Amino acid sequence: MEPKLMRTVVFAGTLLLLAGFLIVAACSVEPNKSLAGSAAVLAVIAAAAVGIERFIEGIWTVVGQVKNAWWPFNVISTQVDGLVTDLDKQLATVYARAGESMAKLTIAGDWTADQTTALNADLDAAKKRIEELKKLAPNNQRVTLLAASAFQTIAMLEAKIPDFSSSVGIANQAVAGLTDFVGSFRENPGRRLISIYAGALLGLVISGLVGLDIFQAVFGGEPGAGLFKYVGVAITGLIIGLGSNPTHDVIGVLQEIKKSRAAGNEAGPEDLGVAGGRGMFAAGAGSQLRRFR
Repeated sequence: MEPKLMRTVVFAGTLLLLAGFLIVAACSVEPNKSLAGSAAVLAVIAAAAVGIERFIEGIWTVVGQVKNAWWPFNVISTQVDGLVTDLDKQLATVYARAGESMAKLTIAGDWTADQTTALNADLDAAKKRIEELKKLAPNNQRVTLLAASAFQTIAMLEAKIPDFSSSVGIANQAVAGLTDFVGSFRENPGRRLISIYAGALLGLVISGLVGLDIFQAVFGGEPGAGLFKYVGVAITGLIIGLGSNPTHDVIGVLQEIKKSRAAGNEAGPEDLGVAGGRGMFAAGAGSQLRRFR
């Protein structure tokens, strides 16, 4: 992602996230009133986390079909397109030299007409396969398949045409360069950043409209007083937005805290409340981000 676009995403995303958090904390639906029991609340929270995760994955799939797999990292897309164009040029040179070599072998009587016809048919099939791969959506898999097909074509010509290896050195380098470049960009940090913001905002919307409070569902109690009395609902929205794995982990941690306190190992539940849950979430959320999607 270009630096200017990165700054724009961070600035806009942070403002929207802060505004959404404050609105939900102040104006949420009464927490957990529309659901029967804490088990139902936790089930809805877990389902919402999975749903948001799948929704964002679906959006990126559509973007990959319409744009490219590296969007919004457009610099990478430009570089890949340049490498593919260079590979096309090198393959065109290889095809021309293969045709010249076959003609010389046929004229010299070293090859029969049937051998030349058969290799031309194989070469035409390889060209068609490469052209079909170019029509696929631009992504890592397409480029990998394209490079593999080009390599197989070159290897076939080397195997069937005597002393042809000296004519394909640069083409092999172009194939290797394309494969190595794409292989170095398996992760898309731009998409990851946008996914985190989008997931958190969607989580806030769902938790605010439904009234989901993970801390109240586990520990009981009532919302606090004041302007931002639904902070637990807002934090729940952020947890949901992190994705299914972090959400399940937070639920598990809260339930373990409840069990240990019920056994008398720690202070009573009145010492935890939403504020205690907030502290636990702030300490653990950072370690979970790297597992998000």
